[in-house]
Amino acid sequence: MLTRDLVKQLHREVDYAIETIANKHGLIVSTGAFSYNETEGRVKIKFQSLTENENGDIETPSERDFRLYADGYGLKPTDIKRVFVHNGEKFKITGLKTSRRKYPVSAERVKDKKVFKFSSSIVSMLLAS
Repeated sequence: MLTRDLVKQLHREVDYAIETIANKHGLIVSTGAFSYNETEGRVKIKFQSLTENENGDIETPSERDFRLYADGYGLKPTDIKRVFVHNGEKFKITGLKTSRRKYPVSAERVKDKKVFKFSSSIVSMLLAS
């Protein structure tokens, strides 16, 4: 039977295993939340290829989009990886998802690397303060 504690443990183990495989192939990977009941569990796994920019740096598609489209969102391409404080917690900008109209900016919480979505206007304001 699947329990909450077992699913948490499985999530950690699956994350570690697929990250090892993704690194071997030069990819990045992320998992969604596990959903489960007593007899089965599911998780979404997403692989992304890395690209090289004109400076020879490796970047994710989300980082590339941030660099290309940041100006249209009131941000600067150089804001990628900048840290800002929101509600007393530090976040690092990780990219831009143009398909998300309301919250296009992705940022990870520094303490645990959990990814959050922000509006570009809030991020712009927080970077200015």
